[in-house]
Amino acid sequence: TFMGMYLVLGTIFFERNTEWDVKNALLFSIYTITTVGYGNHYIPRTPGFQTFTIFYIFVGIATLTIMVAQVYQYIALEATRAQYSRDKTDVTRRGYHSDMGRVVQDANNAERGTDGLSNGNEGNREESDGGGAQATGRRNSNYSSLRSLLELHTNFSLEDRSRIEDFFDRAVHLFERTKHFLRYNQIGRGISVLLPFAGLILIGAIVVGNIEGWTVIESLYFSVVSLTTVGFGDYYPTREASVWFCVFWLPFSVGFMSLYLGSVAHFYIQLSNNNVQRLERTMRRRIKRAKERAKKERAEALERATRAAGQGSVSIQLGGDNVAVEYDEKKLGVPQDLPAHLKKKRKSAIRFSISSFW
Repeated sequence: TFMGMYLVLGTIFFERNTEWDVKNALLFSIYTITTVGYGNHYIPRTPGFQTFTIFYIFVGIATLTIMVAQVYQYIALEATRAQYSRDKTDVTRRGYHSDMGRVVQDANNAERGTDGLSNGNEGNREESDGGGAQATGRRNSNYSSLRSLLELHTNFSLEDRSRIEDFFDRAVHLFERTKHFLRYNQIGRGISVLLPFAGLILIGAIVVGNIEGWTVIESLYFSVVSLTTVGFGDYYPTREASVWFCVFWLPFSVGFMSLYLGSVAHFYIQLSNNNVQRLERTMRRRIKRAKERAKKERAEALERATRAAGQGSVSIQLGGDNVAVEYDEKKLGVPQDLPAHLKKKRKSAIRFSISSFW
């Protein structure tokens, strides 16, 4: 649904801001998000069009990737479900219940092995933490060595050495804080994911844009269109310096797309896990409410049975795990002219009702 709405949005924008008809605007939208980029359209060079196209490329590629992943996941799930149904029917028909028992036992053994492996991984993490402490010690040792060399092989005054040491202390502290923020903070992890993309885009935009004499928007537009492998062909290097730069810069587009699609996949997996956890919480709440309703109904049934016993129509006697129920047929409204087999069924129904809710 979102993919269809996104294509409609792009088609409307491109149709209104160009001389294309709806068919060509839709075609341009399709080969933009699929990174085909035929280049058979005359593309306007207005800043608004280029800015919209930059965001349309990134969001469109991410949306298309998620849609393809969902379709693949649905097909794989249906295939697994069909295979499970066939296997279950085959096992039931042949009666291989003992084999299924062995399969369950093997699964339990594998789960125990996984637990052992996770415990081993925890041990490895502890060892890696110890290695990190050792690495920190080595960095501090190297820093101390740098200080010693600075003191021995320079003719700086005591005040100059103090300022230099203070500068190094602040630089090391800032580096450690930045590394901790990028590694352990949620926002920092997002920034660390965006840094490679932003770096590659800015490098290409700054170098090629300055050489070719383009504006900031044109330079960013060229960089995004190139790194995402869309390649409309409306902007390209024309000078020798920019051509040689693109020879070495453009191969990074493969890594750029790999990192971008990997980040989109990670976001989709995290979103799916959040949805699964939300459904699990909803199911637990529903099960809890159902149990509470059943408990309330049993309490009300017990109260009704107790009131009936107080009126003399029902006599309830507890004996261990058994419930003995005696009742007065007239007070319960059992017709005396009923046949014996119908009266027996009526009494059995009353006994079962009271005993089951006790």
